[in-house]
Amino acid sequence: MTLTRRERFFVYVVALVVGALLLSWLVIEPGMARWSQAHKDLEDLTLNIEHADRVIAREKDVQAKWEALKAQMKRVSLDEVLYFVDHLWELASKAGTSFQKAEPQKRVDAHGDFNEISFDFRLLCSIQSLSKFAFELDTSPELLKVRRLQVTSRPGAPTLDVDVQISTLEPAVAPAAPPKKAASHDENGK
Repeated sequence: MTLTRRERFFVYVVALVVGALLLSWLVIEPGMARWSQAHKDLEDLTLNIEHADRVIAREKDVQAKWEALKAQMKRVSLDEVLYFVDHLWELASKAGTSFQKAEPQKRVDAHGDFNEISFDFRLLCSIQSLSKFAFELDTSPELLKVRRLQVTSRPGAPTLDVDVQISTLEPAVAPAAPPKKAASHDENGK
């Protein structure tokens, strides 16, 4: 059986169409799906990189501000400790109370590049003065933290006994370099 020219042409066209459909179904569609997924993944990764860049830029800004703050703060001297106590005294005076007793704590807690030093104070004051003092502490520009607050009242007395522990931060002192050891022999080999 011999095919005519027209039949052969028709068979070639049908084979070509079926081959194109098979090629599309087996190769092109999966390739396009992978291409679309790769394009979507690329967009997601680009967004992630942009987010990471923003986080790194923000971290650099925060680090620069932190370094500037550390540069502004210097090692706390006796004058600065006296300034701190004097500042607390002013806050208490503004609130209408005064310290009965003040003593620095020997406890120092390390917090990274800073040490936290606590001071104990005893106040005799009314509830209004105590609330004003707490407000003054909270709105103070200094780095102050109330670590402990114990309030007791005396029967028949209009004042409260207040024991308060207030802390502040100071830069940590870098550990001293160990002394260099002398050589066990001199240059002449003795």
